[in-house]
Amino acid sequence: MRAEQLDTAPTESRLQSLQLQMQPHFLFNALNTIASRMYDDAPAADKMLTHLSSLLRASLSTRDTHLVPLSAELEVLDHYVAILRERFGENCAIVVDVPDDCHHLAVPALVLQPLVENAVRHGNVSRRGNGRIDVRAMRSNGSLQLDVSDDGPGATGELWGAGVGLQSTADRLALLFPGEHRLEVGNRDGGFHVRMTVPIREATPGD
Repeated sequence: MRAEQLDTAPTESRLQSLQLQMQPHFLFNALNTIASRMYDDAPAADKMLTHLSSLLRASLSTRDTHLVPLSAELEVLDHYVAILRERFGENCAIVVDVPDDCHHLAVPALVLQPLVENAVRHGNVSRRGNGRIDVRAMRSNGSLQLDVSDDGPGATGELWGAGVGLQSTADRLALLFPGEHRLEVGNRDGGFHVRMTVPIREATPGD
């Protein structure tokens, strides 16, 4: 038992490091967005602060948890999307399509928000001030499949240079589901597409 604990300790430490790496990433970006609205639209900035508070509460509640129900991830994403809509208005279309039978399945904590943020930064939302991002989930061949795609010009050059979210996601999936996952990234249908495939697993408090 002691040997097993020693073997898993480096993995636990690495997972915590990767998870913390992403939390400041979206925090700083959210604060910059709020600061840009504070003087010209105080009510909007106030709403954004409320959503940011909810984001922080969610991130702190998962600091010791590697896997959470997909429903919890969608709740975190809702707060982030609300901040985006305060900034871009109706020009930012984020469509979430997740069937009910996927909500209770386990996914890595804080996995969707960084990928959506990358889609915002490198897609048409930031480039032209308007654009669409799709977030989908489905059961496929006994696995859970998560897709995040945008309608931007797509990536050029080194795909993994698109942002912190991609490399951290790849590292976390490799640690959480060694040999049981897939991560596919690339240009598709005129935009950038990320697909994660993980084993179907019920989310439990012990995760």
